Amino acid sequence: MAEAAAHVLTSPGHENKSYNFSGSRSYTFTDIAAILSHISGKRITYVSPDDATFRETMTAAGVPPMYVGMFAMFMNATRLGEFDSPSDTIKNFIGHPELGPEEYFKQVYSF
Repeated sequence: MAEAAAHVLTSPGHENKSYNFSGSRSYTFTDIAAILSHISGKRITYVSPDDATFRETMTAAGVPPMYVGMFAMFMNATRLGEFDSPSDTIKNFIGHPELGPEEYFKQVYSF
C-alpha cells in the first residue's frame, strides 16, 4: 500500500482522484490467524464475540457509550463483509502483485 501511495504522491495525474487501495484478495481474521499459526508454529485462533459480549467488554474497559455503539456497528459491518472490496488498484500502480500477509509477516516479524 505504501508503494502505491508513493506512486500517487510523486507522479502527475492524480489530482482530485480517489482510489480503492485494497488488496486483490480478501482475508478474514480467521485466515490471518491460520497464516500466523503456520509461520509461527503456534496455534493461533480468532474468536469473534457476539454483539452483547463485545458491548459488555468495551463498556467494562471504560469506553464511552457513544463509541461502544459505533465500534459495535463497525464490528457487525466487518462481520457482514461490508468493507470487503478486493481491487487490483495497488497491483496496477506498482506493476507487480502486492505482498500477501504471509510474506509481510515474515518480513516484519521474526518468524
